[in-house]
Amino acid sequence: MEKIRERFKQKSSCESVRLRKRSSMLYSTDHKHSVRLLISIILFSDGCLFLQVFVPRVFQALLAAYADVKLYNLVLRWESPDVARWTVIFQPKKTKLVILVLFMYYYLEFTVFMFTVFILTLVLEIFIRLSFFIISFYVKLIVFSIITLTLSVFLKWILVQWNFLKFNVLHNVAVFYGAHPWHWYFTQGLPVVLGRHLPLFLHGCSLATKKHRILVITVLWTTAIYILLAHKEFRFVYPVLPFCMIFSGMSLANLIPALYTGLIQQRGPLCSEKILKTSFKNIKNSNTSSSKRLVALMFCSHLHCPLNLRFLECPPDLTGNEEYVDEADVFFSNPLHWLRMSFPSQSTLPSHILLFDCLEKEISSFLEENRFAKKAEIFHTHFPEGRVGRNILIYTRGSELKTK
Repeated sequence: MEKIRERFKQKSSCESVRLRKRSSMLYSTDHKHSVRLLISIILFSDGCLFLQVFVPRVFQALLAAYADVKLYNLVLRWESPDVARWTVIFQPKKTKLVILVLFMYYYLEFTVFMFTVFILTLVLEIFIRLSFFIISFYVKLIVFSIITLTLSVFLKWILVQWNFLKFNVLHNVAVFYGAHPWHWYFTQGLPVVLGRHLPLFLHGCSLATKKHRILVITVLWTTAIYILLAHKEFRFVYPVLPFCMIFSGMSLANLIPALYTGLIQQRGPLCSEKILKTSFKNIKNSNTSSSKRLVALMFCSHLHCPLNLRFLECPPDLTGNEEYVDEADVFFSNPLHWLRMSFPSQSTLPSHILLFDCLEKEISSFLEENRFAKKAEIFHTHFPEGRVGRNILIYTRGSELKTK
């Protein structure tokens, strides 16, 4: 302002003075920027944290319901109403877009709009789960070739899916997590994923008509491609699950397992996070100082709190070191030694420790020395295996959960 006054004193005429405009949203008086800033503050405030947790769940539930209806309509057009009525529609959320693509492929009218919707849905499914590319490769080769040619940034061709394929398949980094025999998908993978639907699926394949044969070929084609990979997992064959369910649609055998796996089995992490979140809210109101903490199990993104968290990691080695051992293996080789080396003094100790009950005896001396007390014991699974125990234990030290 002093420079402006000096300029007016020097000039006899009142020249227009151009002021520098601040373009930042925080300083802008534009109504649009103010509304955007207000919405951002509301959505990401502590009062609306429930939106960050439950909105994705509601969206996935709506998508799952819509996909299940389309699967019912698809089977209804192929078979009798009885078969469609008893079609098994309980499936993982990762398979819902597969069902929509399958329905649109068979029964959508060929218009520019619907064809665009079909292509976008197909591309979205591939971006979400790259393994769907194998299913549609032999009928969608031209489409993916065009997409590949049109993706270019930074003066060179960049395709995330290709980088993923090169990292996990060509460089075979996934072998770090274990290798399996070539017959694993036929002897363990598909039988476990199908469960008690396996006899119904095999019987349905024997009765498959010509119009269903392409689905059987798709299942065999996808499984055969996965056989070429040394590292195998159950989730890799999830995309073919809707195809298999069509052949086992006369059974509701998965009703009880669905309730068990959805409400009881492996619910420990979510229940433990509810306890931690409640403790955090209580301490947040009392203005307690900060502290570190250790989480010795799979961490899920439900806390949304300013906490210092530490949990065991198992990233693959990218340096080519043959003697590489990840943090999780180092910990479980000698848990007591790892804890004493990681927390050598009282000031470095965590406020909360979460662990499976199978680990409790091995580190009991560390817990007693540092006056940790068991706060909660949460059920996790009826079938403990390896490093996973039956219950999740929450140990606390001193005061309640502390924040940053």
